[in-house]
Amino acid sequence: MASEAVLPRAGAPELERYRPRGGFLRGVRNFITRKPLGAVGAFIILVMVSAAVITFLGFTDDLTGYRYDDQVLADRFQGPSRDHLLGTDFVGRDTLSRILYGSRVSITIGFLAVAITQGLALIIGIVSGYYGGKVDAVMQRVVDIGQAMPGLVALLFVISVFGSSEAVLIVTIGLLGAWGSSRVIRGTVITVRQNQYVEAAVMLGASDVRILTRHILPNIVHIILITASVGIGGAILVESTLAFLGFGLPPPFPTWGRMLNNSREYVTHPWLAIWPGLALTLTVFAFNIVGDALRDIWDPRLRGSR
Repeated sequence: MASEAVLPRAGAPELERYRPRGGFLRGVRNFITRKPLGAVGAFIILVMVSAAVITFLGFTDDLTGYRYDDQVLADRFQGPSRDHLLGTDFVGRDTLSRILYGSRVSITIGFLAVAITQGLALIIGIVSGYYGGKVDAVMQRVVDIGQAMPGLVALLFVISVFGSSEAVLIVTIGLLGAWGSSRVIRGTVITVRQNQYVEAAVMLGASDVRILTRHILPNIVHIILITASVGIGGAILVESTLAFLGFGLPPPFPTWGRMLNNSREYVTHPWLAIWPGLALTLTVFAFNIVGDALRDIWDPRLRGSR
C-alpha cells in the first residue's frame, strides 16, 4: 500500500542506541572495556570453539602427537610431562587429545541443540505473543505440559528407545529446552506488540508477515541471543551429566562427562578428574557470563550494574 511506504521501519530502539560506531574492532574494544568479565568468557568460548574446529578438521593428532584412542599401557597414569602435557589415563591414552576431542562433542551438541531450542521457541513465542486470545491460551497450555515433563527422565526414556547417538541427544535436548525460552520470547513480543509503531502498521493495513519481520523480530533478536548464550552452557552440562551417568555417547569416543565418570575409580590420580572437570566448568561458566554481559548491555534497567 502507498500509505504504508511512508511508515518508517521500526528497528530495535535499544540496539540502535547502543550499536557500536566505528566498525567491528571498536565494538569489540568497547565490549572489553565495559564488560571485562564477559570478554574473558568470550575468549574462553573462542578457545573451545577453535579446539572443536581443529578436532573436526583432523589436526589434533598433529598438534598433540596422539589420537584420542591410542593406548600405551606402559605410559598409564603418567602425570603432566613434556610428552603428555596433561598426563595419561588408566590405559595410557593422552589426556590432552581426549579433552580436545571432548570439546568437539560438547560444542557441537551445545550449539545444534540450542539452534533447535531457539527455532522452536521463536515460533511458539511469536505466534502466541502476537496473536494472543485463544491461540495464546492453547499454546501456553502446551508449553505448560512441556515444562511439566521431568527433563532427565524424558531424556533417559528417549535414549533407551532410540539409543544415545549424537543426533538423538541434539534433538531431544533441543526440544526439551524450547518451552522455557518460548515464555521469555512471548513476554517480549507482547511488550513490543503494544508499541505505537506496531499499532500504526496494523492500522495502515500491513500484513502480519511484514509486521513480524520488520517490527517485531528486530526488537527481540537480543533476547534470542541472550537466551541462546545461556542455553548453550546448559545443553553442554546436560550432555555431560548424561555421559557421567553412563547414558551419553558410547565409548571409545571421549566426552568430558565420561572422563569424569572413569576418574571415580582412581582417586589417587586426581588429574584424571581435574582436567575434564576444569574444561567443563570453564566452558559452561564462559557461556553464562557472556549471556549476563549481553543482558546487562541490552537491558536498560541493568545497564551499568556491573
